[in-house]
Amino acid sequence: MNIISCVEAVKKIFELLGGKIKTSEKKQLKKHLKTCRECCNRLEFEKLLKEKLIAVNRDKKIPDSLEKRIHNILRNF
Repeated sequence: MNIISCVEAVKKIFELLGGKIKTSEKKQLKKHLKTCRECCNRLEFEKLLKEKLIAVNRDKKIPDSLEKRIHNILRNF
């Protein structure tokens, strides 16, 4: 199993939260998160943000375009 960088981990975090991550990539991400506090914090932030967006729009799905815009902003943050 390859070690992934923080940049790759962030991409996989978004895939994980979007339900679009492969099992092998999920294992790589978990391994990375065991040793990287910054990415762990990023994952927790992304989870909370998604929960808040869902809570605001309980009866609505988060539009993919909004989710992508937020992810792009946060990637460059």
